Amino acid sequence: MYTFFTDKQEVFECKISLQGAAYNNSKARLVLESDNMNFIFYGKINSEGKCTVPVNKLKNYLSEDTKGTVKLEVIAEDTFFEPWSDKFEVQTAKKVTVEVKSNNNDLVEQEGPAKVMVSEVKNIKSKVNKLSAITEEFIKLLVKKNINIYNLHENKKVVNTLGQHIVKRYNLTESQRLQLINSVIKKLSK
Repeated sequence: MYTFFTDKQEVFECKISLQGAAYNNSKARLVLESDNMNFIFYGKINSEGKCTVPVNKLKNYLSEDTKGTVKLEVIAEDTFFEPWSDKFEVQTAKKVTVEVKSNNNDLVEQEGPAKVMVSEVKNIKSKVNKLSAITEEFIKLLVKKNINIYNLHENKKVVNTLGQHIVKRYNLTESQRLQLINSVIKKLSK
């Protein structure tokens, strides 16, 4: 069973072998089918057959313990394939356990200030932190080239070249590219 998370963006990855079709003329998508909703996430297949499909956080769409079927669909030139499917469930990656004790160490209902015990904390590298670091790197490159919010338009060729370099280096999705652009403009405006 494949697990997706309500509170974590992730990337579905697999290796695909095509015969009689070129990788660059092929597309991949991941379909999540549940009782209430269906979702399609679009991905890419590189020249070595590595398939990557970014999957957004499902928090606002599917609740924890939702179950269903996940399918990988590949369109190779004009031919449709469904090479993989599995059952899936939705979980929450981060959980907090709260235990409240009174002065005599008996468990009581919380009425005032509480003591909190946190357990099972996992060090999960956040995409937000990654994007923030990428934004800082991009801004440093712009500053190095003496580019600021006022001369951004005049230097659009240099900005585009630097942006393409960053996008390629970190293999950013379309959504991440837009977030990067908005973050850079916001920080340059300050």
